[in-house]
Amino acid sequence: MVRIKKMLEHAGKKTSGALYLEGEEFPYQGDRISIHYRDLGEASWRFEHEDRKLFINIELKDYADQVLKDFYTERAKALHNRCLRLAKEHGFPVSKISLRWNKSRWGSCSSRGAISLSNALIMAPAEIQDYIILHELCHLRHPNHSADFYDELAKYDPQHLVHRKWLRDNAHELRAKPLIRD
Repeated sequence: MVRIKKMLEHAGKKTSGALYLEGEEFPYQGDRISIHYRDLGEASWRFEHEDRKLFINIELKDYADQVLKDFYTERAKALHNRCLRLAKEHGFPVSKISLRWNKSRWGSCSSRGAISLSNALIMAPAEIQDYIILHELCHLRHPNHSADFYDELAKYDPQHLVHRKWLRDNAHELRAKPLIRD
């Protein structure tokens, strides 16, 4: 909880954030999790994976949007390892992987081999996460959206057109609530 309070102080937050109702649901790894408020002592949040419940410290209820963002940011660290594993498995030379809250892009790839992924991607199902990661990794070999690029992507994700359509149809769900605003 100390980390959240320091983050709010540093950001200069004087007013409270978005208020979420008890039981309100949010996307997480292709499923839904629900928000619940409890006294958690010094902890900001606690996640019960089997019950799909995110408990937020009752003292931070007025800042639930920041706590939820902190939860997603922490959980998105798994995307880093997933990207490393897929790069190694398919022989892609990655120089750096970064995670951030992008406003519009799910990922990007630099000419120097750096991959950037949006933390919001942790809300999507695993196959969509893999699609975005593989899409960016393929840009290491084809820095464009040419036929060669899509042929390369199809080698690693034969369902990439289905995954692209899913993302186009459902992206609004993964950007719901004021998580990606600053």
